[in-house]
Amino acid sequence: MKIAFSTLGCPGWSWEEIISTAKDFGYDGIEIRGIGRELHIPNAKIFQPDNIDETKAKLLKLGLEISALSSAVRLNEQYKIDEHITAGKEYIELAEKLGVQYVRVLADSLPEPSNKINVPEIVKALKELALYAEDHGIVLLVETNGYFADSANMVALMEEVASPAVAVLWDVHHPYRYFNESIDLTYSRLKPYIKYIHLKDSLMTDDGKVEYQMMGYGDLPIIQAVNMLKADKFEGYLSMEWLKRWCHNLAEPGIVLPHYVNYIRKLLK
Repeated sequence: MKIAFSTLGCPGWSWEEIISTAKDFGYDGIEIRGIGRELHIPNAKIFQPDNIDETKAKLLKLGLEISALSSAVRLNEQYKIDEHITAGKEYIELAEKLGVQYVRVLADSLPEPSNKINVPEIVKALKELALYAEDHGIVLLVETNGYFADSANMVALMEEVASPAVAVLWDVHHPYRYFNESIDLTYSRLKPYIKYIHLKDSLMTDDGKVEYQMMGYGDLPIIQAVNMLKADKFEGYLSMEWLKRWCHNLAEPGIVLPHYVNYIRKLLK
């Protein structure tokens, strides 16, 4: 297995800071979800035609890869679905240019469960993007988020779309925390579709709110999840999604990033 971190965890860092830190701390890859103030990555300066070859060469020299492009495509937002489809296609095109295999999309934009979901319309939009992704050799990752953090709902979505260009990003946190699913249950259902992993830890406060913690300081069964993946010889990425961009009170990336990679390396040994 390989280890990455999402750039959500270091919103104030420049690209140079991101890649040099990844190299110094011994990461294998970087999941891109925003660089500085630019959240729509196809617009990022480092990926423009004049700069993209230099960006790729520098990553190669450092022995790093982009593990995934994590988009803000939200297929549940039907009132502006055309915008999301267009954005998704831009991410797919950029992924192809970069040689990145995966683009993350959301079928439900909120991590917490919601009943305000139009599944047939989501399926329709995902099928349209899947055809485009297949033509470009890219795999769309649908994250276990919101309604689709219920693994039964996710399996139904995968079966309905039935595309080789669509797979599951298993955010280990959400099914366990919001649907009280055991790790065994979630994994047994989603195993055929899982290509990528998000890891984060948390505790529940007395007033029923999620409080994110550094890895090992919460009560998520992270060790169990990693051991199951090890047993099945999972070869994909374990990516830390530290939500610093949205939760400003979380610990700084200079503390969290080395802790995560050391924690996971010990588990993998």
